[in-house]
Amino acid sequence: MSGVKILNRENTGIKLYKPENNIVGSILMFVVRVAVCVLSSWAVCNIIFRGFNIECDYNYINKIIFALSLILSLLQINIVTMAGGYIFIAYKIYNYFLSNKDIIKGGLKIMANQCYSVVANALELPAADGFDNVLSDTYTAVNSVTGIMGAVITCAMVLIIVRFCSKTMYAIGCCILFSVISFFECSVNNMYFAVILICLGIVIVTGTGEKGIIRLDILGLFLKRNKKYKLRISGGYFIQLCIIAVVISSLSYGIKGIYTSERFDSAFTDKYSENIKVTARDIAFMKYAEYKNFYMPENVSMGQLGYVAYVKPNVKTDVFSFESEPVREGKIYFKAFTGESYNYRYNSWSESKDNDSVMTEALKNSGAASREYEIKSSKEILYSPVYSDTTGNAYDENKKMKVTAYEYEYVEIENEEYNNSVNEKYLQIDEENKAVIDEICREQNFSRDDSDLQDKLKNYFENNFNYSSETGGTPYGKDFVNYFLTESKEGNFTQYASAITLIYRNLGIPARYVSGYVVEGEQTLGSRIKNGKTTTKVKQANMQSWVEIYDSKGGWQIVDIIPVPSMEELEEKYGGEENTYTPDTSIESYFSTVDKEKFEPANIVKTGGTALLKAVTVCVVLVIGLLLIIFLAIKGRNYYEYLIVDNNKKAFIIMEKLKKKFKYNGTVYKELEEKISLKCGKEKAREIIKEGERCIFADKIQYEDIKKLKKLIKEI
Repeated sequence: MSGVKILNRENTGIKLYKPENNIVGSILMFVVRVAVCVLSSWAVCNIIFRGFNIECDYNYINKIIFALSLILSLLQINIVTMAGGYIFIAYKIYNYFLSNKDIIKGGLKIMANQCYSVVANALELPAADGFDNVLSDTYTAVNSVTGIMGAVITCAMVLIIVRFCSKTMYAIGCCILFSVISFFECSVNNMYFAVILICLGIVIVTGTGEKGIIRLDILGLFLKRNKKYKLRISGGYFIQLCIIAVVISSLSYGIKGIYTSERFDSAFTDKYSENIKVTARDIAFMKYAEYKNFYMPENVSMGQLGYVAYVKPNVKTDVFSFESEPVREGKIYFKAFTGESYNYRYNSWSESKDNDSVMTEALKNSGAASREYEIKSSKEILYSPVYSDTTGNAYDENKKMKVTAYEYEYVEIENEEYNNSVNEKYLQIDEENKAVIDEICREQNFSRDDSDLQDKLKNYFENNFNYSSETGGTPYGKDFVNYFLTESKEGNFTQYASAITLIYRNLGIPARYVSGYVVEGEQTLGSRIKNGKTTTKVKQANMQSWVEIYDSKGGWQIVDIIPVPSMEELEEKYGGEENTYTPDTSIESYFSTVDKEKFEPANIVKTGGTALLKAVTVCVVLVIGLLLIIFLAIKGRNYYEYLIVDNNKKAFIIMEKLKKKFKYNGTVYKELEEKISLKCGKEKAREIIKEGERCIFADKIQYEDIKKLKKLIKEI
């Protein structure tokens, strides 16, 4: 008997089945499963490796996938051969790891280098120049790791698809894979996702019976089709799958609208994960910092606080250079980032869109002294001196840009729209930060009316805090500013500037956080004077943050009261051949302040279970409601069809229902009469059959006759 049967015209479609003694069906089933294993493993490996920019030998990976899929699938004939196969593979991988430990570790680091751009983009990590390829033989190192990963993925696929044929496990794996790819915003060819979804569809429609029989016929569960056919693929089944997909999509949108993510977050996510992306970002940065120095010449962390803790102070690396008249005293401030809103517990500043054109124009109109700068940067990042309008400025073909900056003086800003905008944007402070800072302001008697407020703030931080260029990271779940003000009391310019900005805001004074590079006047005197100008190289060690406060009668004014070491001091400490500063990158330290009781497994399960139960309850209610609507729609349609047919057909439908009730599949009413007589007697059965036949075959049947037939049937 053939394993594939084309049905007749009356019941179109293809039925794929495997009777217990059908060798062709067994082979076909095996081929389908091996193909799904190979395609699934191939797609998963490509999604992961290509998504994270891993450069490996894909032909080599494909050979491993195909060979293992075939061999392990053949070994599924019984539990002993299966277990033996997996134990052998695990043993070989373990031995390979022991004998090539350094190569594999090197391969992992190279892969970490290769995927850094993806991770950095998703988690907003700072730029890092020149990660080391730990081994010169990159090909061997990377393919050793990717080969092991491909083998592990293939082993898992064979277990899920061939051994268990579990659509649940496969679907969960797909969800995890898609979630990771989505989380890191990886760019992957849609072809691989299509393959995964097609394989998922095959896994869904092929289950395993008691003896490995391919089976599934959802419609057949209700219509009681011939059970010898174990898999049905037809037009009706295709429509059924489409309807299920539409229902699931509709439910997901409905649940999203009714049971919002905020409700679930408030019940579970916020309580236990604080912020998943921030935590992932912190851990990624710590682990990268273990084997490579970080540099942040491009964006000065772009408002992401705490990163400077993992950056070794560097007095050798040039960030950019500028040509200007030498400055005999004071400092020159170059902006790279201006913060607008501080995000509590996200430990970051959102970037301001203010380009300082209003302030610059006011200084220009007041006749303030100006200074010309010619900035040169190989990265073409916009480093603008304070009080300069860089609108429309760009580097030329020599990567140079000319900027005019003005010296600060009190100027009144008469632009009411701008003044209102400043008050709206730069007085924001989160309630949790406000509670801590309110207490500090009361204890220290800080007031916005103090004429010596800057001096008070400077003394407060000098007497109660310790400035360090080697500060540690912020522990898990802690707010950057509150942790600095109340617990660590040690930090660098990022902690100081953030805290001072929020103190000013709390006192009702508009203030903003600014980061960039600060050049001491003495640094501009070090090079040869040419045409009255000197060229100054700005080092990474010039990186700094400061505060700017606003008054409509004085504009934006720099507040620089942070005890940052001078360049001379930094060169003395960090100018040697080997910078010995080692940041704390231990996971234990990062999670050291976690509330152990709060994170007890029982508490997590209880809270997560409660939140999940609420979500499931909503889903169940929606599903029941939807099924009820579908049921009523079907019943309504059937009733409508029943109403529009003539009375003879109505009688035929009634008699067909009677046949189903008595489980009779024949066409001879005499035999049906015998079945009915067993329940209500021969006389009653004969009356029902006689009336039914009359209503079906007689002419001019009235609806009263149909009602009579219904009444007779109802009596039994």
